[in-house]
Amino acid sequence: MLAPIPLKAGSATAIASPLTGLQTLPSQLLLAEIIRGCPRAEVVEAYETKTYLVYICQTYDGQFFYRGVNKNNGDQINVMDVLSTDGGTYYATNGAYTYWVDRQQLRVTKNGKTIFSEPVLR
Repeated sequence: MLAPIPLKAGSATAIASPLTGLQTLPSQLLLAEIIRGCPRAEVVEAYETKTYLVYICQTYDGQFFYRGVNKNNGDQINVMDVLSTDGGTYYATNGAYTYWVDRQQLRVTKNGKTIFSEPVLR
């Protein structure tokens, strides 16, 4: 559901797999720690649910975008042109999908129907 953007480099060290020579991360928590924030942009708002890290980011040329990161597998999505309501809800639309977030919940809709909702932890 949520998908892409480059990872922010962290201080953690990757572990080489002896079978494949590929770099693997030691834990899911480490994966989430490495990808926090807004690469090449400033964090305007940050939210966390059980499954996702969500950021409202502002680029250096003043554009706002939504960034969602799945804490379990690292899948990410970036959606440009974030809008906000007077009540403090941010939303960004990507085709049929709209990503809504505020201090209470993260909600994803498809064609106006809620397909995912989770309370914001912080």
